[in-house]
Amino acid sequence: MGYRIMGRAHAAALWGRTRLDGAAAEALQKTGSAAMTPQDVALLQDALLISGVRDEMEKLILEHVEDACIALTDTALHPVGVAGLTNLTNALAWRTS
Repeated sequence: MGYRIMGRAHAAALWGRTRLDGAAAEALQKTGSAAMTPQDVALLQDALLISGVRDEMEKLILEHVEDACIALTDTALHPVGVAGLTNLTNALAWRTS
């Protein structure tokens, strides 16, 4: 069974391609394939953290979540609905899987 980076993989791959080299770049090329090993996953996670990709992604996600939640409060939606949608937005944006 191959290992895959899920969820934010597309953005991580795009940013990673411009910043990673060597073994980390090779690990990035394996994402989504059966050739990717647990060692590749660990190497890639470390490289994305060190290169700043993870922090930039989290900042971008935070900005989008804040914008979405602000947009909800600017509508004629019922407060209970706004609370539910806000909770859902946060749960989806910050899931760990």
